[in-house]
Amino acid sequence: MCIRDSIKILDLAQSAKVADRERPKRYYIGYWPEARSDEYGHWGGATYYFECLSSGYPTRQIEIYDNGIVLIYNEQHISDQFGMLSDKPIEPFHKELREVSVDDFEAIVAKVTTSIYNQ
Repeated sequence: MCIRDSIKILDLAQSAKVADRERPKRYYIGYWPEARSDEYGHWGGATYYFECLSSGYPTRQIEIYDNGIVLIYNEQHISDQFGMLSDKPIEPFHKELREVSVDDFEAIVAKVTTSIYNQ
């Protein structure tokens, strides 16, 4: 049997799914000072927290606006009238983002759980 015959070649989507299962999640925080461009613009800027798969796609997203409004999105609550879980991969090299620990991320989740506006 040739080695080549025993190697299974994955396509890009399959490869990303395998990587997401095998690699740890990453956590990011970033602040965007610009207000939204919709009827909720008066909420002000927002601090965003992301839990991401190794492929960069978020599985949880927390938005804490300057006026105290908290929005949370995850795989069970993907979207609503206020927004949605990002459908784009999060780029860790983006200048407004910095990586945080899972403990820091979970501390924020615990802190804002009682003040979620969209759930």
